[in-house]
Amino acid sequence: ITHHLRLVFHLKLYKYIYNLNKDNYFTVNSSPYAKSYYEHLGFRCDGDERCVNGIRFYPMIKRFKNEEKN
Repeated sequence: ITHHLRLVFHLKLYKYIYNLNKDNYFTVNSSPYAKSYYEHLGFRCDGDERCVNGIRFYPMIKRFKNEEKN
């Protein structure tokens, strides 16, 4: 898959999840390598880096404005 098609897929998936979400936020566990990508999408770190079963990740959260969800 080309880089462009992968980006289009990720954006469509992001919009799909966004529209399904009934809360004003959602969370992801980001690998250290993807942290800047999620920050680009508007996520912020929700704690320090963690390591569970040898897997390092950052808990991240994205909050929505009320008018943004309507």
